[in-house]
Amino acid sequence: MKPPVDPLSHHDLYRGLLDILLDKGQPRSYGRGARHLDSLERLSAAISDWRGFPIHEEYVAGVREKHGRKWSFWKRVDG
Repeated sequence: MKPPVDPLSHHDLYRGLLDILLDKGQPRSYGRGARHLDSLERLSAAISDWRGFPIHEEYVAGVREKHGRKWSFWKRVDG
């Protein structure tokens, strides 16, 4: 039997992956990053206690502020 899935742990993992990907600034990986952001969106719906982490919308606002000029990434996200 599988242990219960903690959506916040998965959310934190995807945040880390997305942060690394965008910090490296390799456009060939932006499709993967957009999929990570989509996963974050889906996981956030299952999280009721953020345990001190910024909620999803705050995280995305921070990513947009930090990486807003990476238009090829945002084009994939905003589609």
